[in-house]
Amino acid sequence: MLSIRRSKGVGNWFRMALLCLGALLALPCGLSQGASRPPEAACPLTTPVFKARLDARHYAAGVGSPAHVRVRLTPAAVPEGFFVTCIIDVLSGPSGRKPAILTGYPVSDVTAYEPGEYRLRVLVNLIAKSSCGGVKAVTLLDREVTLTAQ
Repeated sequence: MLSIRRSKGVGNWFRMALLCLGALLALPCGLSQGASRPPEAACPLTTPVFKARLDARHYAAGVGSPAHVRVRLTPAAVPEGFFVTCIIDVLSGPSGRKPAILTGYPVSDVTAYEPGEYRLRVLVNLIAKSSCGGVKAVTLLDREVTLTAQ
């Protein structure tokens, strides 16, 4: 049985173990010189892995009926701890009642109450929220589209 006693030898043993541990940590991932570093997982916010696109650049709907703006994400699965936001702003359109916009992912609804042509800005972001209350984001798509309400 190995017993650890408080002696000069134990202190030297501990120093030697720390020295060996330091030498191992100086090598890539603590491996021998011939081994390669394991692949690191790419962060979707800093490595452009995801791409977003819309089904169309022009949408048409009846007055009072929603136009469905669908966002397609490639790859389709959002990583755990991340989510996608879609923001739609009206850049221009007929005077009168402003369109109702219900944003969501993958589908947002835009309902125009006045007939005419609308210019919309669609902004799609990939968001990571930490447990500390902060967020990080990357814009995946920033596009102008048109909506014709008849």
